Amino acid sequence: MDQGKIIERIVFMNPPENLGSMGVFISSVLLSFGGFLAVLFSSLRNSRCRTVNCLCFKCDRDNLVTTDGTV
Repeated sequence: MDQGKIIERIVFMNPPENLGSMGVFISSVLLSFGGFLAVLFSSLRNSRCRTVNCLCFKCDRDNLVTTDGTV
């Protein structure tokens, strides 16, 4: 082989797309969105705010008070 000559080889590997890989992608997106909503609603539930504005939702609520004064 000639020492002054550089040979470049580019190999592209494109795995075939199938219904299984698309299903895994859609499932991961939906599970991530569900986890985000769970964290969001958990923080809203523990909030002591009377008026909650979140994205395009607005909620006016009464805070629950137990007999010992804690929420």
